[in-house]
Amino acid sequence: MTTPGVGEVVEYSVWTNIVQLRARYPMLGDKLVPYALLGAGVGYGEFNDRRIPAGVNGVTGDFEATPVAAVGAGVEYFIANDIALGVEAKHVFLFDTEVTVNQQSAQLTLDPVFVNLSLRIFF
Repeated sequence: MTTPGVGEVVEYSVWTNIVQLRARYPMLGDKLVPYALLGAGVGYGEFNDRRIPAGVNGVTGDFEATPVAAVGAGVEYFIANDIALGVEAKHVFLFDTEVTVNQQSAQLTLDPVFVNLSLRIFF
């Protein structure tokens, strides 16, 4: 996070634990596998790596946990029986946490969209 006239004052870490269900629909002799996914879990956020002490920059907040959900779709192509190349897009939402900046409370909403390229090797 940055503050006007001061610059970067603090870093905000976010991570999630999500259980996902994946519905697959193999095609072309099981070579092409499109899928949809749906998930729910818990997101965590906290301030860390403070450049300036919290009392000086006015940015405060605690470790918080919040429910999160995910929805996405992807496709895998099997280049061999046990090797697949894939692409997936996933939207994680409902991540809301409260922060205080200069004694003013604010709701921080994070709704990232992830796009992943993958190489999967099955054993």
